[in-house]
Amino acid sequence: MSKVNVFKQMDQMHRSSQQQTARSFNPSTVKNALLRWCQIKLENYPVQITNFSSCWADGMAFCALIHRFVPDSFDFDKLNPRNRRENLELAFRVAE
Repeated sequence: MSKVNVFKQMDQMHRSSQQQTARSFNPSTVKNALLRWCQIKLENYPVQITNFSSCWADGMAFCALIHRFVPDSFDFDKLNPRNRRENLELAFRVAE
């Protein structure tokens, strides 16, 4: 096989691989991958992440995620899920 044909064959294999990868990254799979990443990162926190709506409403999941990466920024154990606004304000303030 000539070098040109080998290159063409390799190029075709690469394009095929790219197309399969592009198809696998649709909005649903990206959302599920991000949800799973959050679950893994927060497995040692007392929060349950099953969606991107109600599970984040009290600010505890967001605070846990921030605390996971910046643990000295606040005392997570002192947060109260009933203080939604304060939790979300804290998370956004620390994230900035």
